[in-house]
Amino acid sequence: MDTNKILADLYAEHSRITHAIAALESLGGASNKGGASFAYGANRMARRLPMSAAAKKKLSIAAKKRWAARKAAVAEEQAPKKAAKVAKKKTAPKKTAMVTRKAPKPAKIASARRMSAAARKRIGEATKARWAAKRAAAAGATTA
Repeated sequence: MDTNKILADLYAEHSRITHAIAALESLGGASNKGGASFAYGANRMARRLPMSAAAKKKLSIAAKKRWAARKAAVAEEQAPKKAAKVAKKKTAPKKTAMVTRKAPKPAKIASARRMSAAARKRIGEATKARWAAKRAAAAGATTA
């Protein structure tokens, strides 16, 4: 057979199939929203099917049960460690009302560099002057 004849037959068959699919879809069959239609062999598992509220609830409950079981297993595993830790901890004696408390120590300053009061004052004045100049420039631009 001639390759041109084979190609012509395939194109004709493709056209018939396309028309058949369009006719079925117009009758209320499968829609082509998700890409390739079923006739072209689209993978059914790759399509994303909608999930009902009941199915979502069922999955949610199952997941919560799994999480609870895992949390319980972890708690059982760590229970001996926590018990040993509590036993080692020394309990502090109760303080009575007569006990005086020491004043808290001042927090250490992380940086060794400190700005003098005079330097802080100069920076503040320079900032105020810059803002005043900016306001004056803005006022002059609106009136002009």
